[in-house]
Amino acid sequence: FQSSIFQSSFFQSSILDMLTHLRICHLATIELLELSLDSGFVVLTGETGSGKSAIIKAIQLAIGKKTDYGLVRDQCEKLSVEAVFDIRKLPHTQKLLSASEIDFDDALIVRRIIRSAGSQRIFLNDVSVNLKTLESIGSSLVQIHGQHENKDLLDKQEHLRFLDTFGNLDTLPVYHLYHAWHDSQKLLQKIQKQLQERALRMDLLDYQIREITDAQLRENEEQELQEEAKKLVNAQKLATLTYDIIEQGIESDHSILSHLDKTRLTLAQLTQLDSSLEPLLLSTDSAFLQLQDAFYQISDYHSKIEFHPERIEQINLRLNTIQQLKRKYGKSLTDILAFLEKAKEERTQLEHLELEVEDAEKRLIQLTKELEEASKQLSQQRSDLATQFDAQVCRQLHDLGMPDARFQVRVQTKTSEKTTPYSENGMDLVRFYFSANVGQETRPFEKIASGGELSRVMLAIKTVLRQQDEYCSIIFDEIDAGISGRVAEMVGEKICSLSQQRQTICITHLPQIASFAKQHIAVSKITKQGAVYTKAKALTPRSLPLGLAKLIGGKTVSSQAIETAEEMLASSLQKSKKQA
Repeated sequence: FQSSIFQSSFFQSSILDMLTHLRICHLATIELLELSLDSGFVVLTGETGSGKSAIIKAIQLAIGKKTDYGLVRDQCEKLSVEAVFDIRKLPHTQKLLSASEIDFDDALIVRRIIRSAGSQRIFLNDVSVNLKTLESIGSSLVQIHGQHENKDLLDKQEHLRFLDTFGNLDTLPVYHLYHAWHDSQKLLQKIQKQLQERALRMDLLDYQIREITDAQLRENEEQELQEEAKKLVNAQKLATLTYDIIEQGIESDHSILSHLDKTRLTLAQLTQLDSSLEPLLLSTDSAFLQLQDAFYQISDYHSKIEFHPERIEQINLRLNTIQQLKRKYGKSLTDILAFLEKAKEERTQLEHLELEVEDAEKRLIQLTKELEEASKQLSQQRSDLATQFDAQVCRQLHDLGMPDARFQVRVQTKTSEKTTPYSENGMDLVRFYFSANVGQETRPFEKIASGGELSRVMLAIKTVLRQQDEYCSIIFDEIDAGISGRVAEMVGEKICSLSQQRQTICITHLPQIASFAKQHIAVSKITKQGAVYTKAKALTPRSLPLGLAKLIGGKTVSSQAIETAEEMLASSLQKSKKQA
């Protein structure tokens, strides 16, 4: 895959913020599939098992969803998914890329390679990243809704986010105040604990300060002492060796010189008896004088050696003291002296802890007041918005074939005295309540909504929030579950309306929905030599009626089905123009 293939047609889209290209290789039934996606409303149609879900799975991998090594096609070592996104109007995505030091212009190219052996590699604009980074950035690109992906509607925390998004509420002041308040609370608790433990801590600090101070350490002292000790140890060795030579040469009763002197006297007597021995006497006299001179020089050298055994003992004691301090306070004298300064500073702080506690309490009281005011103001805004959100979502649900549906947002402000009511989101619990049928009381959403209802409610909410959401693309997988006829047409019309703000991709089996699409991609499968292959192609204006007619009449397409398809396309086009 060459990213230049994608970039050559990258700017043909009339709407920014979209998935422009997708290339899938060796994923499940897909051997190789390349799609250029249009802006606006894109539908994927095809028989059950044709591979539509494999395409959605590829998009999920491209935005950082969980790795599934079993997706690698049989007889293949790896799969690859590559996707190109236009991010020119996605400041949040751009901020995430900058934070990860990934360069970008107007496009983000995602490439993910998964090996069946159990490894994977991920690249964002050719920069290698981990799965966590892809998941963080990918979550800002595409939002997928389907029978199993509508977890946002079942997550109570997301209910609050939906309401805040609807009102475009600025929650950052509460967020920052909460964290400042929380940090202040932790600081006060830390100081109060220090106050309780102050006596013991100060005793320990006094001992440590006194021990280091009494040692009167100097920078580089240890190195200087080691060098001096080395010289003194050598002096002791020189003194010992030269003394041995002197003792053996001239000072002992059986010294070398005394024996040689006796030998010289004996030779003198022998020379009187035999004159031929006179040369030997002369040599012996000369050797005696030379050796005597050498021993006297060694004695003189020995007398000049400075040796202070008591100094060596002093140095060793000092070095032992330094080693003991190093074991307690640091690896070097610099570390020990730094520890001393830190201990002095801590002791000074402990002496003034009462003042610190007082300051921390004042700070916490002030932040609590500010946080409470900001949280109450945010709560009031949410309460005011709730009824507006109710009304708009209900209106959309009625348009989607649920005339008796009631949707209610309940904002409950926390007031518990046992636990703090504050959080980084304020003081509110926001929950969605829902009833699909007349005569039923609204109940918590997660307890009663069916899969088909979930999809339509999410579509209703997304339609209401279409101006505020910052996602690049929205995908509805099997949103047509449990609907048909006029309701399906209303759903298609609603998706078409939503797609005017951002690219909306939809998997559907219903011609009423598909007829509204700006781009219709037909997915099919073929069997070749015992293997299944998924194919996909975008229908042309000429082939579009036939493709839609297949959804109406199945494999056997009649002229009447084609005529009906043409009428549906014309009607949908007219309605789309009215929306624009």
